[in-house]
Amino acid sequence: MPALYSHTTRAIGTTLTASIYNADHQNHITNGIPSQLDDYSTSVAEMQTNTDPGELGSESQAGSLAGELERLRFAIKEIKQVLDSNITMWYETPEPLTTLPRLPTWYIDGLEMSCRSASQTVIEVATGICRDAADTINMRVSTPLSRTVSAQWVTAASGGGNAGVTWAKFITKYVFVVKTAASTFDIGFDDVLTASNLLARASGTKYRRIGVARTATLAGAWQTFVQRKDEVNLSVVRSSSQVGAAPSGSNNNAKVVITNVPTGLILRLKLRAWVTGTGGFCFDNADTVGASGAPLMKLYGATAPIQEGHFWCNVSGELNYSASVLSSGARMMILGWKDERK
Repeated sequence: MPALYSHTTRAIGTTLTASIYNADHQNHITNGIPSQLDDYSTSVAEMQTNTDPGELGSESQAGSLAGELERLRFAIKEIKQVLDSNITMWYETPEPLTTLPRLPTWYIDGLEMSCRSASQTVIEVATGICRDAADTINMRVSTPLSRTVSAQWVTAASGGGNAGVTWAKFITKYVFVVKTAASTFDIGFDDVLTASNLLARASGTKYRRIGVARTATLAGAWQTFVQRKDEVNLSVVRSSSQVGAAPSGSNNNAKVVITNVPTGLILRLKLRAWVTGTGGFCFDNADTVGASGAPLMKLYGATAPIQEGHFWCNVSGELNYSASVLSSGARMMILGWKDERK
């Protein structure tokens, strides 16, 4: 209907007096205000209708009040799209308005993870803010969040957070912040770096990887750790592992898999190493080519002091090492790693 008020119906044969005439017209004047005029949103489709008014010299003029509203809606949408290119409707809220300022690419602050021995089945994520992986929105977690890996991700504020394969011991899970269908920011775990399984479960649109973790022996449990910025420190230093059979001869390179390290990413591992036998070993970054030059760590003989070092592994969790003689005496512990969280 064109208006939101009523008028008095006159019977046939009623004498039109000045009083009646004036009262009827005064009724229109009194109700000729915005709150008494009908809307232009009788459906969502009509509410979304907008028209480009054109540019200077190529104007598209409105032929009705509806046309004027459509052009104003278009102008509002254009203004919002400057702030957020993902805007498609004039009434949407641009992301930068809710999380100003617009953060640099790959920015992250806070969102540190932990898994403590008292709750080894739960990963907790602290508050913080980051830029999403596509560099389109800011993602803010305003309250600490926690999830378990033993159950699939659900929309509840806590509980299951897994997506992809079910829990199994000694597997890698990437930890993400995602934007859900409800436009909230939540956390979860996935097997792939694009968070595709998690986004599907959360009907999500945006994501950012904030860390990585490995499961432990206990059913539904994680390795325990505490994160400080990009540094992950294992709460329990993992048991020493013996390097596999060393290559024969001098300065031969080989790859050695470091146990208890997440895979799929290039991480900077923090290791402690020593020698129990007579052999001599050198350790270096996984991308080191050849055995010439000075390795990052040298260990010769059982009397060599224990050393700690930082090494870049490859996506298989491997480092380079060389041996001077055949020996099985090289041992190492994984203390933690640095993760750039990209």
